Amino acid sequence: MRRSTGMCMAALWLAASASAALAGNEAPYRDALIAALDLRDQALRSSGRSVPDSNALRSALVAADPDFLARLTPHLPPADEVQARLARARAQLDAAGAMPQRGVGGSKDIGFPEPDPISDCVDATPSAAHAMLEAWSASSGVLAAAKWACLQTDLGENGSEFCTALAIETESLETEYQLETFCLGAQRDATMAAVAQTQQNVADFLNQRADATLSSRATQSSVDDLQVTLDSLLQRLTGLRTALDEDENATSSGLSDLLDDALALAAQLVALSSDVHDLRFRTQAVQVDIEDVQRRIVDAQSIATRLAVQADQLRVIVQAIQADLDGAQASLQAADRDERDRRLATALGDPDVIVIRYRLPIANGGELERSREVLIRALNGYASLGADTAAASALLVEGDQAYNQGRHLDAYDAFARAYRLLLGAQTAAPALIIARDSFE
Repeated sequence: MRRSTGMCMAALWLAASASAALAGNEAPYRDALIAALDLRDQALRSSGRSVPDSNALRSALVAADPDFLARLTPHLPPADEVQARLARARAQLDAAGAMPQRGVGGSKDIGFPEPDPISDCVDATPSAAHAMLEAWSASSGVLAAAKWACLQTDLGENGSEFCTALAIETESLETEYQLETFCLGAQRDATMAAVAQTQQNVADFLNQRADATLSSRATQSSVDDLQVTLDSLLQRLTGLRTALDEDENATSSGLSDLLDDALALAAQLVALSSDVHDLRFRTQAVQVDIEDVQRRIVDAQSIATRLAVQADQLRVIVQAIQADLDGAQASLQAADRDERDRRLATALGDPDVIVIRYRLPIANGGELERSREVLIRALNGYASLGADTAAASALLVEGDQAYNQGRHLDAYDAFARAYRLLLGAQTAAPALIIARDSFE
């Protein structure tokens, strides 16, 4: 009966607070969480991904007590700052969507392949990933601040609907952010593959260009044609020498012209031979450079393979060490928590032990709320053994009322008196064993 009375009083107080908040039409944190969902949906649409149905989640946020989070204002980030961060992320996402997409230009002779990532990741953008990160950060910050209040279920009211919706929203936003990050990684891998193929195309183009240039130069057949022409000129020179006896002046003039043509042709033959040798040398030099580059690429790939194997081995070792550290940390935390509860229970049961930290709330760096939890576990233990816990329950309600009114020292005093009453209760088990088991 006393438990029901305390719960009713707490419910009336929560209802009055919720009515006051609704009357002022103030629900800034609920609006911020819905705005985070809207930003997530906008980012998914900009990335070309399907938007999940969040009507049930939105309805739960709207139907929950809008004043539940307002009572945690000292522990929450300012609602206007959360809204401002979401607005900035939305503006950056809009600006990124308005920018024209850059196409890849290229030579008509060289192929520039386009990146080919996973089909679901084609439209992923860094701006969408940033927007999802901001939405997740806002929701997870509110969830972290509201965690203690969401866990207060003993002899009191909590915002279970709001807390459940908030936890679901936070997990959903984190999942979408991880998927967007994975898509960006897939895009990067596809881009690197396209760049590697482009480099190969450029090398093939240079090889073909060198072959075309070499084939455009004079061939051996053209040299043979020039030799035939030279032979013909020599025959003409012989004819002119025969006619010299008949007409010395005409023969001398024709011989002079013939010699000039022969000298010009000889100069052309020398220049052509020089160009052929120079082109052959340059072709050999280019081939040597290409072979050297290919050897370097093979060496780099071999080194990269060895590094990847070593990195995988190190990753396995680090994961094993991390698992051992996590287990050791969990054991230490459990042992520390049990020891803290024992010391707190000792202080509650001994009026001569005065520890100011146990009398202050969490907001002021104390453990008053933890003292209440230790008392409740002891109360439940004695009640399960058939002890009379009515007086202790009344003192618990008295302590809760003092806590809600901001009288923290009076609240601790009521909790301590209730705990000492339980230590003197008559049960089949020793009181010391019950006190010890109440927090183990």
